[in-house]
Amino acid sequence: MSGVSMMATQFRFTNKAFWRNPASAFFTFAFPLMFLVIFTTLLGNGDAVINGVEVKTSTLYVA
Repeated sequence: MSGVSMMATQFRFTNKAFWRNPASAFFTFAFPLMFLVIFTTLLGNGDAVINGVEVKTSTLYVA
């Protein structure tokens, strides 16, 4: 079995194991998006100055 084939097999099994646990999928994808929406809603979409550059706070939260 070649290295690429073994890597593809390992990736497939790891991916299956990850998606079989719904809690891990939720906390990996949906939970951070909820925080982004909550912080942007509560704190507004104002401007912040970082190193002399003006950026939107929603962009700052993502970075």
